[in-house]
Parts: sequence; structure tokens; C-alpha cells
Amino acid sequence: MRWSLLPIFTLVLLSGCGGNAPTPPALAIPGNDGAASAPKKKDISEPKNDNIRAATNDNPQQKIAPAVDVKKDPPRANLGAFDPEDATKTLQWLRANFATIRALPNEDEAAINRAWEDYTRILQAAAGQKIRWDMAVDYSAPGGVVVAPVLLADDRLCAGLRVIPTLQPLDGSQSFTLEMPAARTAVRTGQPVRVTGTVELIETHPRRDRSPDRPYRFAIRLRDYSVTPLK
Repeated sequence: MRWSLLPIFTLVLLSGCGGNAPTPPALAIPGNDGAASAPKKKDISEPKNDNIRAATNDNPQQKIAPAVDVKKDPPRANLGAFDPEDATKTLQWLRANFATIRALPNEDEAAINRAWEDYTRILQAAAGQKIRWDMAVDYSAPGGVVVAPVLLADDRLCAGLRVIPTLQPLDGSQSFTLEMPAARTAVRTGQPVRVTGTVELIETHPRRDRSPDRPYRFAIRLRDYSVTPLK
């Protein structure tokens, strides 16, 4: 009977090694209190870092570029305006604008250049104005009359403002004679006249010279003008 037990034991052993064998229980890991606990799963979420924050200006290691100091000219004061009805007010306006250039220090070349550009634009903006000025005769000239300059009593360096014709001699000289019909040329020095016309150009003499002690003057070239004696 002893030989008959071997096949039965072999059959039991083979049945336990088959593919349908049950899964072994998970290994229990003792905790701090000695009790067994299940193994923990690995946390694959994003790591949290409470020290992460947006960069702020109070971070001493964060370099901030200093602001660039752009030098600007001071705002312009109210210097008046071209007055088509008043030659004296127009002269005051011209003198005030020219004075801003004369007052600049010689070492500030950039400011001087900007001031000349602004001054030129201001004078150019007056082109096209139609004047109606009451002035005085300086003296009679062949074919016309020379009108006396408008002067300012409080400025000994300002030689005044003259009105002259647009067409000037080609040799570079300057003509002050405003043409008048022959019947009107019998005028005397100091006689009031009314000058009308359209501003073509405003000139500053000497050109591009801002010497503080040198006399200066202004001239307005007129087109389509007329000179009418007043009684």
C-alpha cells in the first residue's frame, strides 16, 4: 500500500503550481505603534513649494534699470501773438520770442539749436497773415515811400520793425521802398499812412546772431500790399 501514495502527492503538488494559483497576500509593514499597516502609494502629483512667489521690487537681488533722465526745455511762457491790426504789439511779440534765444548760455549748444528751430517755426506760422497797420512815413523815394520803423522806447538794442516789399534786389542789398501810385507820392516825413498786405516772410537781422550786446531788428516782407496816406 505504500507505493500507492506517491502519485496522489505528486498530483497535489502540481495543482498548487499552476497558472490559477491565488495571489499571495500583501506584506504587512508594522507602524510606529507596532500595528501592521498597508504600504503607502507613491505621490506623483506636482511638488508644492511654499517659497515660490512672484518677483517683486523689494527683492534685493532683482536689478531694476534706473530711469533715464531726459533733459527737456522749460515750458514756454505766454509771449503774445502776431497782431494783424497792431504793429507795436507784433514787434513786442517778435522781441519776446527772440529774447528766449538771446538768454540761453553759450555752452548749451543743443538748447540753442532747439530754440532757433522753435523760433523759425513760430515766424513761419505768421506767413499769410493780412495786416492793416497805421504807420508813419520815413521819407519819400522814387516811385514810392519808405515807412518809418516801429520802435520800442524801452529797448535801446532793438532797431525796430520795418515793412518792406517781397521783391528785393538780387545783389543782396535791402530795399525799404514800398511802391505807391504817382498821385500819392507827395507825402511828407511823419505823415500817417495805412499799410495793408499779406505777410510773405519775417526776417531777423543780423541772421543767426544772438550776441547780447549787438543791435537787432526785424523786417516783414509784404506782397499784394498798398500804402494809403491818412489825413
